[in-house]
Amino acid sequence: MPLHPKVEALLEAGRSAVAPTWPELGVEGARRAVEQLVTKDVEEVEEVEDRLVPMAAGDRHVRIYRPAEGELPVMVFFHGSGFVMCSIETHDGQCRALANRSGAIVVSVDYRLAPEHPFPAGLEDCYAATVWVYQHAADFGQLLVYPMLSARMDTPSVETNGQGNYGLA
Repeated sequence: MPLHPKVEALLEAGRSAVAPTWPELGVEGARRAVEQLVTKDVEEVEEVEDRLVPMAAGDRHVRIYRPAEGELPVMVFFHGSGFVMCSIETHDGQCRALANRSGAIVVSVDYRLAPEHPFPAGLEDCYAATVWVYQHAADFGQLLVYPMLSARMDTPSVETNGQGNYGLA
């Protein structure tokens, strides 16, 4: 099946563009480049709340997207970028769409970025935010959903819950 003409034009523009590589841009330049790629046209969500969450390394910003009133499941969202680029702002549209389409509350975490905060700082922030959401589950509803953060399949959680339930089989 051939590509749509608009997609083909976009790919051709990318192939013919002369742009610096990520190493040439440096960390700050790469962050600015990613921010410019993000669409500012985002969909509405019932409620969006910015909060500071206390953590061992200091308060961190989270953004809570509630698609509707009532008790809803909660999903903790960690934006991509290998703990170097991106932010709550770069993934705002994605989190809004995720909340609306899943019917779940989405808690997006503004974790610390490398190289200013070397590994595992960002991961520790993600963990602390997940613990905070768990401790405040009654404020959100009941269910906590988060991604698998390890490829290891010999953890106590997998051993306890890995009988085909929860996608852990």
